Amino acid sequence: MLVPIALSWLHFICIFALVSLLLQERKILSMNWSLDAAKALLATDRWFGLSAMTVLASGFARVFFEKGEAYYFSNFFFWSKLALFITAGLISLYPTIQFLRWRKSIQAGQTPEFGADDRRRVTRAIHAQMLLVLLIPLCAVLMARGYG
Repeated sequence: MLVPIALSWLHFICIFALVSLLLQERKILSMNWSLDAAKALLATDRWFGLSAMTVLASGFARVFFEKGEAYYFSNFFFWSKLALFITAGLISLYPTIQFLRWRKSIQAGQTPEFGADDRRRVTRAIHAQMLLVLLIPLCAVLMARGYG
C-alpha cells in the first residue's frame, strides 16, 4: 500500500522539479547575457535533463507497480502523455546542444557567443516544451477519469 503512495509522491516531486527547471531556463534567457548567465544556463540544463530522466523512471515505476501495464498500455491518453513527453524531450535537444557548445568558452572564462537569432530559437524551443508539458496533465486527468 505504501509503494503506490511513495511512487506517486516521487513522480510528482520529479515533475515539479522539471517544470521549475524549465521555468528557470526561461528566466535566465531573459537576463542580460554574461558569463554567469551562460554558466547558470548550462548548469540548469544539466539538472533539467536529469529531472526528465527521473520523471520518466518514476512514471514507468508507477506503470509496473501500481495499476499495471495492462491498464496503462491500453489507454490512448497514456500514450498521448508519453508522446508529448518524448516530443518535449526531442525539442530540448536543440537548446542542450547549443549550451554544450559553450563549454570551452566557459572553461576559458569567456562569455560564449549567443546571438539574437540563436537566443530567439532557443527561447522558442523552451516555449514549445512548456506548451507540451502543460498538455500532459490534461491527458493524465482524462486517463484517471476513465477516458481513452
